[in-house]
Amino acid sequence: MSFNMSLRIFAVPVRHSDNRRFWHTAALAGAFVAGTSFMAPAFAQEAPGEPMQESQDVTTAIENGFYDALARGQASEAESILTGTMNDKTSTVLVNVPQLMLALANHLCESGELEAARPWYERLEKEYGAQIADEEGQKTFRDVIKGKLEWIRGGGKRPWSRPKAVDLAREIMAAIAASGTSQLETLLAATDIYVGWWQSELEPTAREDLIAFLAKHREARISWSNEAEIASLGEKADEQVVYANTHGWSEMEGGFRNVQFAIHRVPGGWEWRGIVLGEAGGEP
Repeated sequence: MSFNMSLRIFAVPVRHSDNRRFWHTAALAGAFVAGTSFMAPAFAQEAPGEPMQESQDVTTAIENGFYDALARGQASEAESILTGTMNDKTSTVLVNVPQLMLALANHLCESGELEAARPWYERLEKEYGAQIADEEGQKTFRDVIKGKLEWIRGGGKRPWSRPKAVDLAREIMAAIAASGTSQLETLLAATDIYVGWWQSELEPTAREDLIAFLAKHREARISWSNEAEIASLGEKADEQVVYANTHGWSEMEGGFRNVQFAIHRVPGGWEWRGIVLGEAGGEP
């Protein structure tokens, strides 16, 4: 199975636990993105008749202020910037408003403020839902947020999450060893699913495609190489994502034979959202 690589243009950097640089797709709906605090400023839309430099300066000031506020965890400040921009017709022309709305909603969702995130998702769906969010994949903003919005409207529960990252990783390893895929399916989050490549891109993918990919390449002897590291990192308050590294899979496209299970911190615990192929010092 090959994964669609069309979203690479949106890649932005995220810090790994070993301080290496890892790139993920900013188009992820909620992503962890790691969120929104690391998302690159959206591309500006030029205003007809205005000097390009002046337009760029205004765009940069708005977007830098917005994303800086999110990076500092100041959602209310970012919301004020966004609201002010949306109330100013001149600024609205210069800034990619729906992308900022998505970033704010994702940030609030990641922080566990689902009721605060919901109206932003709903407004995005109503006002910009039909607009293309990903030109290569031809996905609209409605496509991007559909799963997250349905999950929030359904109560926003996470029955797949666990209080400790290492306990979730152990359950994933047991599910890999079991026959069939039902156990894996119950442990995978409902939204923000992705596949990634070490020090490269992350790409949103369907839950069923990820499970099918793992089933296709699963071998009899899968080993987990960093259990102690996961146990240690999971206790650190500043760790937002930990990676359970496994080996022994059948060779995949690109020559990969390892799979890292990405386990994300969420309010009240940890959830498994995706996989990363490759590792530091590995081949290819």
